[in-house]
Amino acid sequence: MPVFATSSTEAAVVGLSTATEDRQSLEEYHEFLRFLNNPNHKNAPFGSKFVVRHLVALTAVLPEGLKDRLQVPEATEARNPVLLAESAGTVILRWWNRQDRYPATQVNERLLEHLQRVSYAYRHYDREDSEYCLDDRGKVYLRFGPPGRSRHLNLGRGGELWVYSFHSAAEYVFVKKRGSGYRIARPTELVPGRFRRGLGPSERGMKKAVRGISLLEKIYEQLSHFRSRYGIVYSDLSMYREQIRQAMQGLSPPFDVRPHTFVTQKMEEIRHYEAEARRRKEKTLPASHTNIDDGVEELPIAARWLRRLDEDGETVVDLYWSTATQALQTSVSEEGGGASSKYLFDCSLVEFTESFDQQDVQKTHLLHTPKQPGGTLQTQRESFSLEEARHAALQVDLFRALVEGDMVQPQSKLKVGTSRADSIEALQGDPTVLEMSDLRPVVWRDSLDSMGGAPVYPFRTLSASTQLGIRFDLYHLMTNSGGQTRYTIAYEVQRKMEQEGVAGLLGRQTEERTKVATTVEGERSRTSELIVLDPENWEKKEESQSIRVTVRVVDEQSEQSVKRSVEFDFSEREK
Repeated sequence: MPVFATSSTEAAVVGLSTATEDRQSLEEYHEFLRFLNNPNHKNAPFGSKFVVRHLVALTAVLPEGLKDRLQVPEATEARNPVLLAESAGTVILRWWNRQDRYPATQVNERLLEHLQRVSYAYRHYDREDSEYCLDDRGKVYLRFGPPGRSRHLNLGRGGELWVYSFHSAAEYVFVKKRGSGYRIARPTELVPGRFRRGLGPSERGMKKAVRGISLLEKIYEQLSHFRSRYGIVYSDLSMYREQIRQAMQGLSPPFDVRPHTFVTQKMEEIRHYEAEARRRKEKTLPASHTNIDDGVEELPIAARWLRRLDEDGETVVDLYWSTATQALQTSVSEEGGGASSKYLFDCSLVEFTESFDQQDVQKTHLLHTPKQPGGTLQTQRESFSLEEARHAALQVDLFRALVEGDMVQPQSKLKVGTSRADSIEALQGDPTVLEMSDLRPVVWRDSLDSMGGAPVYPFRTLSASTQLGIRFDLYHLMTNSGGQTRYTIAYEVQRKMEQEGVAGLLGRQTEERTKVATTVEGERSRTSELIVLDPENWEKKEESQSIRVTVRVVDEQSEQSVKRSVEFDFSEREK
């Protein structure tokens, strides 16, 4: 059995690759994805083996819905990329770019990790009967990488156990199948067939049953060292085998359950138990898991990407973000710091073209000293102009900071947080078309008069004590012959609340809607409006609520309308 890499990526298992080799590998894969958009192209720089192997790899990691929509299983089984849906390569590239854990870097580390896994899997887990296919170990390796712990099971038919630490359900027993490598199986399938069939009350049948029980006990003894759930079966088998030993020595009365009946019943019980465990596994495990951020904690980032029009009618995207200072203090306690520790936020705002090519990176740095436990980081703002649809991402690297005079040096890296906004579309800059900015949730402390400079609230969760308003801008309002504007603002608060008791367990919800409308007259074609919300009126005994605020504006002069929505989670308790 090969030795697994223990580093944060699988680079070590394919050799110490250089940056040049990584770049070439990624470029070749991008060429492969472009080829999938036009698979009738005859001048691809790679052969059919390369294409089919990477299609096999995609069937292992793509989400089921996307995989089926692109017809990847059909194309893979037929070994014919022509069967893929139109523009499959572009869709797959967009999906891979959304998996990029560190958008501020020049390399998509998650895609590179996948390519390294593909290389390793085909060198160690390809099936003996096909150069295109992987055995089940290879498919699991593509999804999750090297197991955290593994063991060669050298009893019976021989197999392997893989156990992953990222999820309690992530464990696999593999049994060797002649000619096609290893396949996922139940532990009972490690027992050779001759000890699972032909069992009965005859002397020969009883001997086979006793031998089968002995093998099962040893198999489950090995498995019980890795997962506690195997220990229950091992205990049952051990106690029964002790009864067999005592009976053979004349130290106990005849069995209540004879060996052939016991082993038949136990194997059927295990079959049902393992079938249920497999269903849970398929339901709860993700399509794939990355190891590139092992050892680096996630920094929870609250972010809002909000569009507006500037004075020239160009779309500007404002990014407002923050984090709870408690998220910093978790790492402080682990690192031995205190409330007076200083932190450096290394922030990268990355813009991508519609095809996800990196277009621009804005770098900012923020030095922060927590004043007291709890609270949030002061909301930060970054902005960029938007001429056409594109994607953007924020990456925030949190470091402990060493400050000496005017010099600030990053020390240990504590956490990394990201936020993404895919397919941001520009607002209508046409002065004949009514337009509206995105809704800006703002927090105020003293009075409505202070709302003008109130900061944007980037968090999703509200409590009853959160004094919240919704600001938005209107553009291109039509004026009448007297230079007057007239428009109606209607807003609706939709609340969904989880029910208690059995109804809640069944996922049932109650829903309430509150609607308010008002008509406004003015003189400006461009104006700002404010709606004040009252969370205290939302208090109920339900533990969880989701809030959706929708604002619709109708220009009474032009009869045009536009609407925007914003969503929150509501809790009676402060979080």
